[in-house]
Amino acid sequence: MAQSIEVKPGQPVNCEPEDDRFLHLSQAALGESKKGTDNAVMYVKTYDQTLVIGRLSADKFPQIQFDLVFDKKFEL
Repeated sequence: MAQSIEVKPGQPVNCEPEDDRFLHLSQAALGESKKGTDNAVMYVKTYDQTLVIGRLSADKFPQIQFDLVFDKKFEL
């Protein structure tokens, strides 16, 4: 079942798959914004590492696609 979550700037969201389940991160998009004013760097924290997974830009890249699968708790 597909779900979506909103991640607000500076407010990380913890995600944890249920037992014997996986979480598939497939897309990120900026919400409503004024052109040229919003940029967002997407991070994932897992296994004591912080990894950049993308950069959203209202002008050039308002949405990006991923194919990331998690079997352990992570933070967006």
